[in-house]
Amino acid sequence: KPLGFNDYFEIFDFEKYPLYTEYNNFDIDKIVKLINDDVSNIKIDSEGNIQKIFFYNDASNPSVHSESWGKYFKIVEELSKLNRKVK
Repeated sequence: KPLGFNDYFEIFDFEKYPLYTEYNNFDIDKIVKLINDDVSNIKIDSEGNIQKIFFYNDASNPSVHSESWGKYFKIVEELSKLNRKVK
């Protein structure tokens, strides 16, 4: 679920809230730098394509650790500067 969607009693319909975005000229090195070298938060398929990027993990979830909000929003801010195509 996207951060902020906290209704645990409702089944989340990802098709209703599409959050997939394609970025131009955004390679693995840029991603690693963006998420502060935490490569465990990058999921790559068997063909080497980036499938998912997690902006936080259990230890840095802003909903649980309020000091992590700054890092989370910095990532979102940097992504907003890139050329993208929303799917």
